[in-house]
Amino acid sequence: MEKVCFIKLINGEDIVGLIDNYETDSDEHAIVSPLRLMYTTIKSYQVMQLGTWMPFNKERTDPFFIQKKHVLYIQEADDDLILHYMEALEEYRQDLIEEGYTATDYSEYDLEDLEDELQLNVLRYSANTSIH
Repeated sequence: MEKVCFIKLINGEDIVGLIDNYETDSDEHAIVSPLRLMYTTIKSYQVMQLGTWMPFNKERTDPFFIQKKHVLYIQEADDDLILHYMEALEEYRQDLIEEGYTATDYSEYDLEDLEDELQLNVLRYSANTSIH
């Protein structure tokens, strides 16, 4: 199953994307729907934004192959980053539809189910009460 992962490239770029299995013996990683993580400072607060990594690629379901020698490290994303990533993908999908591109299935994730699950996890870990 694909997992949302944070990828740090040796050129300094930070990418968030879906990776099926990053612990394979292959010489490359297949990354689906990659978005570039950008950092901005506003009034001494650091803000993170997700933007297209390959802006001229219309079809976001095809994997991008990155050689492992170009990857510094990969880790599974935390719940907050996963939610931010899925919301950004949905916004990009809507933008493409409005521009006349056909809607496609961007991943195996069901956005509504994932968002519900993540919100439940946030509540579970941030509240002192039980969720029933």
